[in-house]
Amino acid sequence: MAAAYAGPFKGTGVTGNPVDVRFVNDEVALLRTHGGILAPGETEIAPELAVRSTWIVVKRDGEWKLAGYQNSPRGAGATLRW
Repeated sequence: MAAAYAGPFKGTGVTGNPVDVRFVNDEVALLRTHGGILAPGETEIAPELAVRSTWIVVKRDGEWKLAGYQNSPRGAGATLRW
């Protein structure tokens, strides 16, 4: 990822919004978000940079921690290229 953000994605940001939260139990939750990469100066995600993501979070010692993450292109025919 360092090479991508030092090169073609330099100056970009990442944003996302939750679309679903499901608790497996009191200490495990699955989240789905829609988001993507924002080009410098942009406020809307370009379709080719839009993703849907899945997050697995676990509660340890009273704090939520990220246990797993995956994303896939969201736009029609979208392909993320690094």
